Amino acid sequence: MSTPADASVVQSPVLSRALAAACVAVALLLPLGVALALWLMPVEALLQRLGLPGMGVSGDALQPWQRHAGWLLGMVPASCAACGLWHARRCFLHFARGDYFAEAAIGSLRGFSVGMLAAAVAGIVVPSLASVVLSWELGPGRRQLAVAVSSNDLLLLLFAAVVWQIAVAMRRAAALAQENAAFV
Repeated sequence: MSTPADASVVQSPVLSRALAAACVAVALLLPLGVALALWLMPVEALLQRLGLPGMGVSGDALQPWQRHAGWLLGMVPASCAACGLWHARRCFLHFARGDYFAEAAIGSLRGFSVGMLAAAVAGIVVPSLASVVLSWELGPGRRQLAVAVSSNDLLLLLFAAVVWQIAVAMRRAAALAQENAAFV
């Protein structure tokens, strides 16, 4: 059982502000780190990271447009996650003010879930698109379409769906609270 002291720590404005700051830090650092890693990473390591080893593509065989397209594709999941984290930041700032059931807080929570859902879907789709882009110059018959789904992608999808449902429940609870307040 939780005690009132446990609840005050969870509902602490200081904790909410700290989580908002952490969301900002990760939302900024995640895309920057991924961008740098993708740009500096050898093609073979990039293929391994995308779950596409053994495609027969080497760094020498890539055209500049392929390298740029691969980089842009690789940025999509991180950018979606960063957008979701920005929404989470707004949600935590509402929590810090005590606006737990404010429409803006609930909308921000839903925005977070949408960002994470988009990141999960991108994490599934991007490797397939990247396999086509990176093998394009190999010529007909050697081009590849690879499909890779990881347990991390599936867990992120599930997480996003759970947070979405929590936001829906919070919206319903807020509507009920407003309805009850109107009767009093």
